Amino acid sequence: MLGALTAGTWLAYGTWLLDGPQLLANIPSVLGGTAIVVLIMVRTRTLPRWAVLLPLGWAVVATGCGVVAGVSGVGLAATGIGLLARIPQVRAALASDDLAGISLPTQWLSLASALLWFGYGLGTHLLPVILSSSSAALLIVAVIVPTRRATRVTSVPAVAVLAGGRGRALEAVPHASAA
Repeated sequence: MLGALTAGTWLAYGTWLLDGPQLLANIPSVLGGTAIVVLIMVRTRTLPRWAVLLPLGWAVVATGCGVVAGVSGVGLAATGIGLLARIPQVRAALASDDLAGISLPTQWLSLASALLWFGYGLGTHLLPVILSSSSAALLIVAVIVPTRRATRVTSVPAVAVLAGGRGRALEAVPHASAA
């Protein structure tokens, strides 16, 4: 849900600026995030309170930021919501040994995206884009590093594989002695 709200805020920011890349990038994200929320509600046959309250709260925050600080306020709201959405995964990656639910390819793609948006922000001098993408990149790295450490595959000697080791410890693997 926070991902869809983040994309929705960036979509509002891009609409306000008539910024084509923002519009192009965030329409699919809004649609995808909304589809996930709808699927959750259909599968659970419930309308969770958060599915109503979170978008309402988002609308109040984004509108308030826009009224107070204009388009930069909307961009900073998007930055805040985007960072808020990343915090649970960062906390899990730093605090837990069980990182099986974190997809490294997804994290690497997210990092590439954040770095590209950072370059775009620098090129267009859009401070909210620069702040959002650089802080997102740092948070993504904070997920990648412990996840890589936890999921490193230790090499298995070829002898163990040939002897049928496949994940279980071998008592002894005979090897040719020099005669």
